[in-house]
Amino acid sequence: MNRLKYSIAFFILVCTGSLTAQQNKDGYTSKQPSSNGTGKVYLGREIAQVMSFEGVSWLERNTRSKEENTDLAISRLPIDKNSVVADLGAGSGFYTFRIAPKVKQIYAVEIQDDALNYLKEKSKSLKVNNVVVQKGTEKSTNLPENS
Repeated sequence: MNRLKYSIAFFILVCTGSLTAQQNKDGYTSKQPSSNGTGKVYLGREIAQVMSFEGVSWLERNTRSKEENTDLAISRLPIDKNSVVADLGAGSGFYTFRIAPKVKQIYAVEIQDDALNYLKEKSKSLKVNNVVVQKGTEKSTNLPENS
């Protein structure tokens, strides 16, 4: 009987360890949610709750470049002056307007009307002519054919 108990305990430990290894392999872990977070962590960073465009100030915060190393991310994009790219879920255009000087054209695709208006106004105020603000949906980017 003891042997059966130990065998079952060993089997449970092996299965639990296997599940934990799978969780770490995928990069996801869990923690107590922060005030703006979901509690789900990917590669060390907590996934934020879905927010409305009222959170634009957070998207445009002064510390974002340093916190997210955005300059490095942009420098590693395979783009040049002839590239046509799309920023899906462009939000405030944080990436859009940093990529725009490096490419021929960039589509800033958004589903929120407030964000679309913000992107249009920002394009005008920055006098950026190669940003195309595009209304998308949950199911389509509405980008031109073959783009």
